[in-house]
Order: sequence, then C-alpha cells, then structure tokens
Amino acid sequence: MNSRQDTDYRLKLARNHLKSAREDISLKRWPEAFRHSQLCAENSGKAIIAMFKPVKKTYETMRQLSRLIKENLIPEEIKAELVGKLHLFGKMGMREHILADYGDEMSYQTPWEIIGEDKAKEALEVAEKCFVTAEAMFGKIYVEEEMK
Repeated sequence: MNSRQDTDYRLKLARNHLKSAREDISLKRWPEAFRHSQLCAENSGKAIIAMFKPVKKTYETMRQLSRLIKENLIPEEIKAELVGKLHLFGKMGMREHILADYGDEMSYQTPWEIIGEDKAKEALEVAEKCFVTAEAMFGKIYVEEEMK
C-alpha cells in the first residue's frame, strides 16, 4: 500500500466525477448528475481513508471514516473537521448508489423517474462538501508534512 498514491488516485476520481456532475447539472441530466455526485462523495471518503489505512471495497465510506475516528487514527488538528462533516458521507452511500444505477426496483421506477433537479442539485452540494473536506485533509496531512 502506498497511501499517498492511493489518496492521489481517489482524489483524481472524485475531482473528475465532480466535474462530470457539474456538467450534467448544466445539461439537465439529473440522474447522471446524481450518479457522478455519489461517486465523487464516495471517492472523497475513500481518499481520506487511504491517508490512514487500506480502503475496503464499499460504497459506505461513512462507516470506515467513523472507525478511523474511533481508532484514534485521525490527528487531533483535523479530527473535529471530519467529525463535523461525517454525516455528509452518510448521505451518499449504498442506497444512493443503487438508486442512481437501478432506481427503485420495488416500485418499478427508473432513475429518470425518481431523480429530478432538486435531488441532483442536493447531491452535487453534498459531493462538493465531501470533496473540499478530502482536499483540505490532504493538504494538512501531506502538503504541510512535506513543508516540515
């Protein structure tokens, strides 16, 4: 495991999904914007996890982030920021991943029937906050460390 490379990779994924989500919003492709927002939030969470330990295969990054906090793996100077944003990662987990890809199979509604402008824009807002959090933590863990 190379935590710096893993983190860089996850941030690159998150950044590109965020860019795609913004483009999808401008083109009024609501389910696509929602899907890219979910993937941005997920990869932002995985970027944070990768800074401290290997990333497990999951869509539920909030659980792994919570474990990092409980295991005291997060430095105190950034712990409060992550604790304050943890709920955001929970808003974009497995349920949202399935909704974006398959819709609601129980009610036979496709993503295009369920995900409209409001849901897409809300998901984008969450994704942006998750990404900003991951980038800020990256700066504090790697950039500040390199300057010492």
